Amino acid sequence: MWNRIYLIALAVFIIPLSFLTYYSYSWLTSIGSPRAASDGFLYHTDFAWKLLWLSTIILVVLANVVLAKYRQSWAIWTTFVYFAVFVVIRYLWLQRSYLQFSLENGFTDGGWAFGPVFAVLLCAGAAVVLFSNQLLVNRMSERLHPTVMETNSDEVDLDINIKKVPEN
Repeated sequence: MWNRIYLIALAVFIIPLSFLTYYSYSWLTSIGSPRAASDGFLYHTDFAWKLLWLSTIILVVLANVVLAKYRQSWAIWTTFVYFAVFVVIRYLWLQRSYLQFSLENGFTDGGWAFGPVFAVLLCAGAAVVLFSNQLLVNRMSERLHPTVMETNSDEVDLDINIKKVPEN
């Protein structure tokens, strides 16, 4: 059941975030005022950025439930792929498109974009956080529901391995 809830939540977040990403890009191709197009692009990319962070947090919580209940980590790593894909789209495609738009319309005189480096660092940081989260949830789950019963060494019956010698 939690697997389905996670997948439904993932689909519910992918659809509006994909729309906002495309809609942000479409502002750069508008035929209106370049200043209004820039403002519209920045507004919608900011809204998409906030939605990405909120949805990632919600998906991590649901993925933790899946991990704790079923001991399956696929949801954690699906959340990472979801986050990484939208970060890469934002910083490698949208930001480059906006920089080109700004150069064509005289909003900036060029320069070096830190976006791709930031995207790589952000994805690497997210991977470290999610891997640590997975370890933490696995250890907490193991403590709450151990798979192997621990036996006290004082209570072990040592007569099991002794062979009985037949009496004559």
